[in-house]
Amino acid sequence: MKTIRYLINLCYYHCFLMTKAWNNWFNSLFMPLYRLNFVRRRCQKFGIEDSYEWMKERVESQNNPAQGLVIAESSRFFGIWLAILIIATGNIFIQIFDTRIYDIIFSSILRTMVCFLTSLPITLFIMWIFIEKNNQYLVYFRYFESLDDETKRRNRLLACVLYLLSFGYVVFSIWLIFQLK
Repeated sequence: MKTIRYLINLCYYHCFLMTKAWNNWFNSLFMPLYRLNFVRRRCQKFGIEDSYEWMKERVESQNNPAQGLVIAESSRFFGIWLAILIIATGNIFIQIFDTRIYDIIFSSILRTMVCFLTSLPITLFIMWIFIEKNNQYLVYFRYFESLDDETKRRNRLLACVLYLLSFGYVVFSIWLIFQLK
């Protein structure tokens, strides 16, 4: 159970880092605008003395793993990734246990809806148990940040391998659906 928790939090941490990098890149496109005179004057009308420093503080608060915008977005991305894995697993189980009686009772549209509707509560439950309960992810985030460079490199490689394997798993699930029909 600890290994599963570790791997889920490792993937969640790297999803956070990727979202943080996207956020920083996107904000770096617009940060020079806050140095322009007409933007500074407009911000001073709202009581902001240094618009560039104000925006830098906002970006730093967005990157806060405890309550920032980036952690909320990375939770959404990670939840979507997890839901896709659960749907792929459901599709594989449906293909394994597929019978003629099952086809008569459930149409393919109904099977797809069952996969989608069951993936949401399972995804939310997994995320709550392994990540959100008592903010366990913060403990793992601090642990991952305190590692030495070699271990960080190995963890990054492990997370990439897990994401690539999950992508292959989803592709296999889709291939299995079209191959057996």
